[in-house]
Amino acid sequence: DASPPSNNLDAATRDAAIDGSAPDAANPPSDAQIGTLDAGDAGGSSARSFVYVGGWDWSGSVYPFRGYALDHASGAFTSLGATLDFGANPSSISHNVAGDRLYVTNEYGGDKGGVTVASVDLASGAATKLDSASGAGAFVYSTVHPNGKYLFAADYNEGEIAVFRIENDGKLGDETDRVKFPKAGDDSAQSHSVGVHHDGKWVYVPNKALDTIAQFTFDEQTGALDRRDDIESEGGPRHIALSGEYAFVMHEGSSVLRSFAVESDGDLRELDDASALPSDFEGESRGAHVLVHPNGRYAYASNRGQNSIALFDIGTGGELTLRANTPSGGDDPWDFAIDADGKLLVLVNTGDQEGTTGSLNLFKIADDGVLSAFGTPVGNLKVPTGVTLVRAR
Repeated sequence: DASPPSNNLDAATRDAAIDGSAPDAANPPSDAQIGTLDAGDAGGSSARSFVYVGGWDWSGSVYPFRGYALDHASGAFTSLGATLDFGANPSSISHNVAGDRLYVTNEYGGDKGGVTVASVDLASGAATKLDSASGAGAFVYSTVHPNGKYLFAADYNEGEIAVFRIENDGKLGDETDRVKFPKAGDDSAQSHSVGVHHDGKWVYVPNKALDTIAQFTFDEQTGALDRRDDIESEGGPRHIALSGEYAFVMHEGSSVLRSFAVESDGDLRELDDASALPSDFEGESRGAHVLVHPNGRYAYASNRGQNSIALFDIGTGGELTLRANTPSGGDDPWDFAIDADGKLLVLVNTGDQEGTTGSLNLFKIADDGVLSAFGTPVGNLKVPTGVTLVRAR
């Protein structure tokens, strides 16, 4: 269904709530400056989501995982309170369809690596550690199978993909399969993400160092992966997004977005590619994340170095046309998420990767897909690399 659900605000109400003032991206407030939400305040009349932010601290210390309430009408982030202990380097965050379970990858070697599971109270936004698979891998990305019964996780350093069964309570069960990819010279395959087709039968893994996308058939009964032929995709394939019968892969080295058709047998067939960088850009930049708008007509990709979010029009045959580059509001835009009705995009800029110069930024998405900065960013964040949002109830 290409029609996004209502966000419970008509256009006139939403426009009246937005004052049009530009955020001060250069001096965003810290957590301490934006206040704290009481649990009883979460049930306001306007649409509200909860936003969760993780990141890196390579010292091995617990990273200060954060939660915020996001008011859709005003664009205001309100801290949910104390930072959370979801382990070392909670660098990427996925959630189940209901939004009441978070799956946080711990991108760290040894016993500190793995996946942490959290339960979310969708009335207050409170997130509580529920389970962990420690020592299972230094995962950089995870995604939940459409049936909600499996979690896929990519291990960059080892060049692997692992599959875990998800129990009825959201905790992780047994590991049902693990595939290790061959090295690229002295480097691992650098498995960077996992894409699952909406029918749940086909799984794709971009391997950045190999310049390939691995293709699998997935058995929903056993949780086993059956590897088919890889396809070549030059430029360092990093993240993948699937929409309908199309797949879109962002390439880190070349900053190119490439589109593919998903054939009836699950194989990907290349359709088009386009640079995510403006034609007049000079300098170094690396591609990062990619998402498709819920309506299937637009794709977004982040540029680290050029510091923008690229907007692409998707043609009826999967053709790609770069239409705009919106400043990300900080340095090194890493991860971003789009709310279910396609009206808002939240993004984290990592900053200098040494101190606390990262930020959480918000953008409105117009009907034509164009982004505009909205609300007031949250600043002084320590190397944020992962962000997700779930709708409050």
